[in-house]
Amino acid sequence: MRRWLALPLLAAVVLAAAAPASAHVRTGRNLVPRHGALFGAFVNSSGDAWANVVGLQRTLGYPLTIVHHYRPWSIRSYRIDTSALAHRQIPMISWSPGGTTTAAEITSGSQDALITRTARDIKALHKKIFVRLAYEMDQPRGHPRYIGTPSEFVPAWRHVVRVFHRVGAKNARFVWCAIAANFKTGHAQAYYPGDRFVNWIAADGYNWYPAKPKWAGYRSIFSSFYRWAKRHGKPLMIAETGSMEDPHAAGRKAHWLKRARKWVHAHGHIKAVVYFDSVSPKGYDFRVQTSGSSLKAFRRWGRGTYWNRMHR
Repeated sequence: MRRWLALPLLAAVVLAAAAPASAHVRTGRNLVPRHGALFGAFVNSSGDAWANVVGLQRTLGYPLTIVHHYRPWSIRSYRIDTSALAHRQIPMISWSPGGTTTAAEITSGSQDALITRTARDIKALHKKIFVRLAYEMDQPRGHPRYIGTPSEFVPAWRHVVRVFHRVGAKNARFVWCAIAANFKTGHAQAYYPGDRFVNWIAADGYNWYPAKPKWAGYRSIFSSFYRWAKRHGKPLMIAETGSMEDPHAAGRKAHWLKRARKWVHAHGHIKAVVYFDSVSPKGYDFRVQTSGSSLKAFRRWGRGTYWNRMHR
């Protein structure tokens, strides 16, 4: 990656492609793009989070539309959000109460001071952002992100949204996000808090091969989610996604990325895709640069006008 830094001409081209103004897209009241779909990523957060985002954008040669990052229940810094907004990009905060509190405690009002403070902080950003509250709430009992049963979760979600509305944090766009595989059984749907309390509906889905025995493409991962979610009249988001390399077949991940791009393009209710450009907590490597062919395919994914409608 460093070789091009010694080449002034190429550096100028790349930096021009990643200029802040080119990241701006036309979106509606709920951050829905007027054409095509938004394209973003979570970038491996070791070290400086914003520097990592800038580094990926330089590698890709274009800016991300959505800058995704994870925050604990008690958020202390909004630096990456302010940086993204300054570059006319859309932050997405994945905000999890898991491991800190439960859905029942949220509903009881015991967390209201923290929720109110967070809502005021987000209101002070003055621009619309995505808030992916309690993502993957449908994980099994005992998982760090599990905070309660569906009957406990739904009123907790509604309570948080009401607190945000009460303090006037109307720039928060709430993304309800479950696990794609759980839509096949109906488990994910049981956690849905209702259309009045959700701005976007999302799912997380990965190709886990070779950690799991079956290679999985977008059709098998997201079809159940898509069939259920599109009936709600909300914009849909793939909020986490990725593939590992096949150790026995070079280029298979690149082909997976190409097919994923085509699948999303053919399913018009999907209005945003956010890639997980990182190594998972269990050591699974989903980064886009695991091979030259993977990087090339990912770079092509976000380059088309369907994915980056520029405001000129």
